[in-house]
Amino acid sequence: MMSVFFHTVLENSPYCDTMVDNNLRITNWNRKLGCKCQYKHIVDWCGCSPNDFKPSDFHRFQQTARPTFFARKFEASVNQEIIGQLDYYLYGNYPSGTPGLRSYWENLYDEPDGIHSINDVMLTMFHSFSRMGLKRAEGSLHTDGENTCRSACIVMFDIKSNDASNEHRALRCVSDRYTPAVLHGANNQREREVLSHGPPSVSHLYFLADRFQGFLIKHHATNLAVSKLETLETWVMPKKVFKIANPTSDFGRLQFSEAGTEWDAKERIFRNFGGIMGPMDEPIAMQKWGKGPNITVTVVWIDPINVIAATYDILIESTAEYTHYKPPLNLPLRPGIWTIRVLHHWVPVAETRFLISPLTFSNRQPIKSGKFKNR
Repeated sequence: MMSVFFHTVLENSPYCDTMVDNNLRITNWNRKLGCKCQYKHIVDWCGCSPNDFKPSDFHRFQQTARPTFFARKFEASVNQEIIGQLDYYLYGNYPSGTPGLRSYWENLYDEPDGIHSINDVMLTMFHSFSRMGLKRAEGSLHTDGENTCRSACIVMFDIKSNDASNEHRALRCVSDRYTPAVLHGANNQREREVLSHGPPSVSHLYFLADRFQGFLIKHHATNLAVSKLETLETWVMPKKVFKIANPTSDFGRLQFSEAGTEWDAKERIFRNFGGIMGPMDEPIAMQKWGKGPNITVTVVWIDPINVIAATYDILIESTAEYTHYKPPLNLPLRPGIWTIRVLHHWVPVAETRFLISPLTFSNRQPIKSGKFKNR
């Protein structure tokens, strides 16, 4: 590795006595949350990466007593505020009115990359988001009256237009997973009749003020009224589906629960932002806890047709903040809305829901109607 190569060469050269034992950097190791050097029996270093800096770590940059030119690590998708704080500390404030200081865009897919760069689940959902945006654009041009659900929205999504006359209207279908989104590029031209669907060309994750705001899907469409190719962008925003049992249980330690993939125990986030999952994914259930006595809870996974797919107990210690577990579910998972219930002494405490998306692509090729009919 380059991070140790030059040091090793210097230590074994005639210039070894000139080396200064200072790497000129600050590294954010948090052993309780992150790396415990569990691979030292295999390699001569920890074998894992440090934690991301957060605003609570800023004092470390101010109090350093040695020359420091490098720090790690920073991730805008985890926390951008600390990057802004450090910029201000080193270079002063940005000019008034500078746009995008609290925004961050992370590219997921670009047309030149080819569809091999994303999996079938993402491809399915990006196409779905594009269709939803086109339906909303078409509907906003032909609907002057009350809000209607004219489009065949995929379960757990809804969308709205940024057209001036419809800015505050939401086209609501079954929206347990996603809240209204904004469509950019569909202006209020009444001559536009129908938009024909084109494939997604660019997809981004969008963050604002260190909160994930959803997906930005850029896609092409043909304005059939004038036979003109146009580019639209659909913004689809996620919605957390977590609710406390009603009537509220006396048990109050559980603060939040969520299902997803790519759980990062160091940063305590799901790296699969937006929670897009398909039949071959292996979801993890995460719970966030408040302080309290040791307790044991039961977690029940229920599939879309109300069949219990998994159940297990978790011992929650008094100091526990997060717990997570990936049950051995049978794959492929049944597409539809899944439910995870948390019970204490078999009394419901809370539940969360998540979507397992049906696939319209297999090996990045569209699935033809009836292809899997007899399988």
